[in-house]
Amino acid sequence: MKTILVLFSFFLISCGSRSVNLQKEKTEQKENTQISETTKSEITDQRTAETSYKLSETAFGFSIEPINGNASFNLNFGGQEISGETSGKMNFTTSDKQEEKATKETHNIRTTYQTHTSYQTHTSYKSVLKNKQTERKAYPVWIWILTGVFLAVLAQLLWSMVKPKFNFFK
Repeated sequence: MKTILVLFSFFLISCGSRSVNLQKEKTEQKENTQISETTKSEITDQRTAETSYKLSETAFGFSIEPINGNASFNLNFGGQEISGETSGKMNFTTSDKQEEKATKETHNIRTTYQTHTSYQTHTSYKSVLKNKQTERKAYPVWIWILTGVFLAVLAQLLWSMVKPKFNFFK
């Protein structure tokens, strides 16, 4: 019986009033990052080609004019001796023509390179924070003393009523 009384006392002590503060905090964060980079480079190359050449031209010519009487002639033509008589006058002409030509070619080559790089980052962050605070309110000491005395008196009263009905408690 005394054990029941002690357990009942602990039960009453644990049944004190309390307040519970439950906090639930949710955090959700999304972050999108995009980085773009464009690189452009240009290369200009100039190539020049020069060509020059010389032309030389030699022309031989002759003309015959009639004259009165006969004339004799001696001619050395290309290492060959020619001689004879003519009734005309021969005129030999030689012309040398020299021509010099130069050609200059310039090529401009322009090359352009363009590179586009893009990076994307998707970041998702979720957080759940639960915070539970329990606060018990304590009763003053005099209430516990009064409750203890009341329970002791009640237990004695019940004991005196139950004891005569059961014989095995002797």
